[in-house]
Amino acid sequence: MNFSLIAVWAFQGVALAYLVLLESGMSLLAALVLSCGVSLVESGSMALTVRVYNNGVVKPRAQHPGAVHGNQRWLAVVLPALNHGWAEATRMATVLAGTAKDPHDLGWAFSLFLTLLLNVLHRCGWSFWLSSLFTKVCVPDMQYNCAVRLMNVDARKYCGYPRFALVIALMLARLIIYQELDPSKPRCAFFNLMTLAVLVSMIVFEIIEDVIVHSKLVKQPYFTPKWFEKAHTSMGNDNIMQMVALTKTPGQDGEWTIAKQADGANPCCAFSLHGVQPVSTTLSVFTFFIIANFTLHTLEVLFGDGFLFGVCPTSGLTISQKVLGFFVVDTPFACN
Repeated sequence: MNFSLIAVWAFQGVALAYLVLLESGMSLLAALVLSCGVSLVESGSMALTVRVYNNGVVKPRAQHPGAVHGNQRWLAVVLPALNHGWAEATRMATVLAGTAKDPHDLGWAFSLFLTLLLNVLHRCGWSFWLSSLFTKVCVPDMQYNCAVRLMNVDARKYCGYPRFALVIALMLARLIIYQELDPSKPRCAFFNLMTLAVLVSMIVFEIIEDVIVHSKLVKQPYFTPKWFEKAHTSMGNDNIMQMVALTKTPGQDGEWTIAKQADGANPCCAFSLHGVQPVSTTLSVFTFFIIANFTLHTLEVLFGDGFLFGVCPTSGLTISQKVLGFFVVDTPFACN
């Protein structure tokens, strides 16, 4: 979808803001902008994805008799996965670019801890619970447990790891070509010791995040039955976010209520979930490739092609040149 490109530019805009603040000596503010900015772009992009896909694909198809709604959901699974992969790749590439340029700055540590906190709160449902305290308007895709939110949370189990493969491969390639391990040299395989420390720390923090979530060390917030019912009865049966089936109470002015199973307690599964098929291995692999390629592109923009691939001794790119690099591909490996 074309608006995915807008999300990519927004992520890289946050990355440039981080580097500008870092060059100005405001490392803590830079870390705050990076962690919170990327999280906001990810949440906003996910909400926009849901609305566009729901109104442009799911609802029009629901008007056709006998349509199987579930087979339209594979793209809605991939997009939240890509969205999170891009967010995590932006965080990593930006921090690596900052430490490669200034190995003495330790603001990246604050960014790592803040990102861990935000991701754990999001995956455990607290970000949605907290957002409901600041709005009186029912916004199901931003506040409540829904199908797309669960897809996004589930994607976080594995979409944070493809970014590391590209960076490790890049460092191995630099090592094979230049055979340099002296961190004081510009062609050092891992740029400098701080950059290597950041990469290892990010891998460790990603594992810690998964352990905290899967071990249920942080409890999920309690959503009251009335709250849950209000969210889902406002969506309708043909909404991609819907998790339960709705039925109308008898009478001319009947209201939508959650359909119950024979036991009278558990809700029925949403009609639109019938026919959902598992994501194929091929699609999963190509999703990883897209995330890895995005990581490489972000590194090229922030580092500069020449410095990234060991041709130039320094990056030598101004912020304006990096912004231009989003749109214009100049002669590769040109040193300034």
